[in-house]
Amino acid sequence: MSDDKHDDVTASSTQQSPSSRSRALARAVTETEAHVAAFGWDQPVRVFALVRTAAAIRADPDVAGLLDAATVEEAQADPELLMVVEQEGLPAAADLEHLLAQLAWPESVHGAAISVERLVLPPAAQEEADTITDAAERLAFLQERPDREDIRMVVGVLRSGESWCALRSRTHDDDASVYQGEQLVPGLVEAMAATFL
Repeated sequence: MSDDKHDDVTASSTQQSPSSRSRALARAVTETEAHVAAFGWDQPVRVFALVRTAAAIRADPDVAGLLDAATVEEAQADPELLMVVEQEGLPAAADLEHLLAQLAWPESVHGAAISVERLVLPPAAQEEADTITDAAERLAFLQERPDREDIRMVVGVLRSGESWCALRSRTHDDDASVYQGEQLVPGLVEAMAATFL
């Protein structure tokens, strides 16, 4: 009978883990988006490693000295709590696809996030832009369109498969207008997940 009870507890803990893991990721992405937003628009691509705070403290107790006491205490209570570490000196790349292809993470990194800004056009204008082969002409076309929308996307993924996205538009640039969800930018989610393969 005690074995059955133990199995129930184990099953219950296992079922709770994904949701607490997803909540931790959503929080990390939301905080990263707010951090990036504080620097304004027209930023380059920014990449962040996501590390479980409790695991980082266990691996190197000195990490606790870099964090405030409340965060250390929270990490003790929530093993899924994530620490966000911006990656400096990204490799040179012709475009986002090539940058992501160069990223690889050690086992100590539990997830990753990226911040990217994009110009979005209505479908008809996008079709017209796609016919312009010269990169400089295409950029000029995009920038001159009054119906363009600047969007910042912050996408986070965990090695275990969870994802979270936060999108902010320049025309609705406030924290209350940030769209959030698991698969808002499926292509970028997939590309980020591939950096862990």
